[in-house]
Amino acid sequence: MAKTSKTKTAQPIAVDRKPKPVVELKLTDFQTFVCDRVADLMLRGGHDYDLENLLCAAIGHYYRTMFPRTRMGDCTEQEKERVTKYIDEHLDDWRTKLAREWPRPEDPKQVEPKGVMERVYAFWNSDLRTHLDGFMDEAGSDDKRLLHDILMDWESTKLPADRDDPRAVLATAFASAVDEAHVYFKVPSSIKDLVDGYVRILLEGRDAEPAEAA
Repeated sequence: MAKTSKTKTAQPIAVDRKPKPVVELKLTDFQTFVCDRVADLMLRGGHDYDLENLLCAAIGHYYRTMFPRTRMGDCTEQEKERVTKYIDEHLDDWRTKLAREWPRPEDPKQVEPKGVMERVYAFWNSDLRTHLDGFMDEAGSDDKRLLHDILMDWESTKLPADRDDPRAVLATAFASAVDEAHVYFKVPSSIKDLVDGYVRILLEGRDAEPAEAA
């Protein structure tokens, strides 16, 4: 009796087609701190040198990400030259876009500020209101009474908003509230050293008067 051969049919290999879970990487506390400082520099503005360094780093990183050295076949020096050239060609454009573009107000009825300075002032106003709301919720009665006295003094001595006041009225009001006999003035930074030298001369003359009288 002849033996019959059985043909084995290949079974398909089971493949797990379930999507692999995405591992969410969270920033560390210090990374969050650095990101907050960068965001503060972009929103509030800062020293021109700091802002330029930030943009140069961002542009350089963007170029290296889009055109990796290994894919371009460049050596280290060639990559450095390409990155430097790319930064020089795009720095002004990035700086202009950063100044012109601004987060839109969450409230559609709110008028969007125009111009760089109006946008910066709008952000300051929003940030200050947030801090004041937090202060009113968390501060003790003594701190609230102190702030109330300072603002009352400021309101009674300030000039109208359309007039330039050389006095630092809020700082003077604070000094008065904490019983410090100081009056503060605002001076342009271009003559700060000159004014400082003049004040020192006045103070030295005042201190020398009792000795001469004796």
